[in-house]
Amino acid sequence: MTTDSTPNLRMQRVERAIQRELAELIIKEIKDPRLGLVSISHIDVSKDLSRAVIYITTLSDVKEERKLSVSILNKAATHLRHCMATKSTWRKFPILHFKYDEALTRSQHLVELLNNIQKQQIKKRR
Repeated sequence: MTTDSTPNLRMQRVERAIQRELAELIIKEIKDPRLGLVSISHIDVSKDLSRAVIYITTLSDVKEERKLSVSILNKAATHLRHCMATKSTWRKFPILHFKYDEALTRSQHLVELLNNIQKQQIKKRR
């Protein structure tokens, strides 16, 4: 018996498996010293398992360094995919594409804006 949530559970398992394996492979396989510390924030896998978009964050606040990290990972994506596919029992393994997760940066910016508004309101009250 299948339910509507069965595909979602399957996709979540696939995404978690890819995230775990990629986290290890990035550390073990990518030797580029320019790649800073990256963290996989989340993964979106297409329903047909043909593509996976991996959203990453970095410790760097410098936009050029974030772009460089994404570029390094995208250049290594074919190698990472091959490493994962050889260990996997899946018939099909998604093409990997890395993107910087802007959500954290945007949320930090919103917090700063809200703090500035709050400070301005406090000044007006005085």
